[in-house]
Amino acid sequence: MQISIRKKVAMTLGAYILVASVLWLLIFLNSLTLNEKLRIIEKKEDLLNTILEARRYEKNFFLTFNNAHLGEAVSFISMAEGKLQDIITHHARYAATPDLERSLAHLKDYGVSMGMLASSQSKAPAPNAGPAPRQEAIRALGREITEEIETMVQNERQQINRLIRDARFYHFAALGGILILSILVFVFFLVNVNRPLKALERAIRHIAAGHYANIPAIPAGQEFESLVNSLNHMINRLNRRNQELIQARKMASLGTLTSGVAHELNNPLNNISTSVQIVLEELEDDDIDFKRELLQAAEKEVVRARDIVRALLEFSRQSPFSIKPVAVKSLVSDTLKLIKGELPSNVTVDVKIENDIQAALDFRRMQQVLLNMMLNGIQAMDQGGTLTISAFDLDDHTFCIEVSDTGCGIPDENLNKIFDPFFSTKEGRRKSENGMLPYDGILEPQGTGLGLAICHGIVQEHGGKIIVRSKVGEGTTFTIRLPIGRTHDH
Repeated sequence: MQISIRKKVAMTLGAYILVASVLWLLIFLNSLTLNEKLRIIEKKEDLLNTILEARRYEKNFFLTFNNAHLGEAVSFISMAEGKLQDIITHHARYAATPDLERSLAHLKDYGVSMGMLASSQSKAPAPNAGPAPRQEAIRALGREITEEIETMVQNERQQINRLIRDARFYHFAALGGILILSILVFVFFLVNVNRPLKALERAIRHIAAGHYANIPAIPAGQEFESLVNSLNHMINRLNRRNQELIQARKMASLGTLTSGVAHELNNPLNNISTSVQIVLEELEDDDIDFKRELLQAAEKEVVRARDIVRALLEFSRQSPFSIKPVAVKSLVSDTLKLIKGELPSNVTVDVKIENDIQAALDFRRMQQVLLNMMLNGIQAMDQGGTLTISAFDLDDHTFCIEVSDTGCGIPDENLNKIFDPFFSTKEGRRKSENGMLPYDGILEPQGTGLGLAICHGIVQEHGGKIIVRSKVGEGTTFTIRLPIGRTHDH
């Protein structure tokens, strides 16, 4: 099942957005946690400083027995309890030390011990620190609280460092992920969009060049499949229209040849009629040899008429494009038979083709091309001249057929237009001062401008091209170049 390009693009963009969102969410959560950690460590450092102040006043009291120092210590302990309670209330979720309640209980015990010491000092007749065990217990409790808070601060710093490393990793991961996704998206569009478009571009260029072959299926989505199907439908219709145009052009060519063919058929018919009449008149005569000679002559004329009709039928028959080995000289000879009646007495034909030359081509279509070019050459030589047909190898990969005339030539401004459909200058043309007609390379007497356009399409269908060289007043040469080397019969 083919997935449409639209769905593929939507899925790709969805994956791109999903991965980017996950990476953004991780970075955001890391940033949020890091922000909370910074606030916590700020408060814990403040808590540690407060406890250290309480410890400092505690030590001063034990050294000086000054009750003011003891009062300050109790005051700082009370402040520390409030700060730790604030951390538990607002930041317990993000705190690195989960057992904050235990530290608060120790801090309260420390505060109670210092409070009891302050109460006993107010009742004592003289300042003293009380029994030594009490002093040691208070000092030990103070050290424990200080170590716990220092450990808290150290843990928070470690977690902050870890969060910073994680943030750095997430940023690099996001950058790498976006880069990988970008490469994947690029490859996706290259494979699923750009490559099919290039294939379609090449196929359309082939169509524009006259090669109407169906475009192979492009497995890149429903849109391209639908487009290829539409283009193939168009190509099939163009092929049908092209075949119809070629066949119509053949019929038009037959119409042009009608008078010449009628003349060619009339001669053998007259000869047959004369021979039969003589035989009928001499039917009772005993000269069998004379009668046999007349009947043999009549038979030859029948064969001649049959060949003319067969050539016409072969030329007019519609057939699929098929390339087969063809004897080039036979192709030219059969084509000359069709135009024999169109040859003026002041035009000579010079065929320069070896008997053993063969080429792989479609006989009827190439015959139509040669017919058009020969008739064009004849029409261009209204003052007489020579029509030359030759065939040769241009190189190891190119075979050429040339049709040359010594007619009026083609003006330079028309050379690049003569293969354009419907281009013609025949309508209203006049003789020049030397009596020569301007030659525009078009076969039709009406000047519809389709003859050479069809020839151009047929040669392109063979994978070849037509090159024209011309000089006004000297003549024109059409060279058919086919990408097939000649072969010889052995």
